[in-house]
Amino acid sequence: MQTFKMSFSQFNFGGRNGLSRSLKARFTETHFIYAFAVMAAVFGFMTIMTNSILVVFFFALSSYIAWVLYRTASISVNLHGETLFYECANKESAAIAFADIENLKIKHHRGVYGFFIVMKSGESHHFPIHLERLDYILDTLHFHRSDLTQSYEFYQFRSRALALDHVLAHHKSYLSRMPAMAVLFYLMYPVLLAKAYKRLQADPTIVSRDLEYEAKMELHCRKLHIGAGLLALALVLWKFHL
Repeated sequence: MQTFKMSFSQFNFGGRNGLSRSLKARFTETHFIYAFAVMAAVFGFMTIMTNSILVVFFFALSSYIAWVLYRTASISVNLHGETLFYECANKESAAIAFADIENLKIKHHRGVYGFFIVMKSGESHHFPIHLERLDYILDTLHFHRSDLTQSYEFYQFRSRALALDHVLAHHKSYLSRMPAMAVLFYLMYPVLLAKAYKRLQADPTIVSRDLEYEAKMELHCRKLHIGAGLLALALVLWKFHL
């Protein structure tokens, strides 16, 4: 497909300038880390008690998410013009001037997908893909250092990061409004991510969420919630011959 070969050079998009924002990884608040850790413990116990492959899958998934959130909870980034101020536990704070960047590397680091900024001094800094509004950093990099951002790999990573951010931002918003139904969004992540990724790859100038599509997905989520409730009721009635 043509989209697999896209890069910024195919669009009239030179990045964005003058952005300022403080960024932290999404869902790394303590209660979310504890929630996924508890889920991992529950599924771990169920794994011992049953041979279900589905239970093993959810145990592995919840354990991995809890680990990623724990590993990235201490990362804090402040973007001001052409400088990034990077803070992370067990590492000295650093001021990253875009002019001093040697290279960008997109890869996993201890199981966490993201990208590295490699400085001319040899020092490197890791930015996980679930850092909120990572496009602020990526677009500012593209504006000031387009010599580092012309590859398809960078373009693809930006689309993935922004798509994930849109889905996580919507989920977090929906979680506060409809906590019970928001759980179903975990099952819809593949669909939501695929839709957002396709939309953002087609036009890099789009940085806002698709609110119309999100409203449609919330409606489907309500229907699924009602359907699941009716199914559970039917199973109870059948089980007890009521």
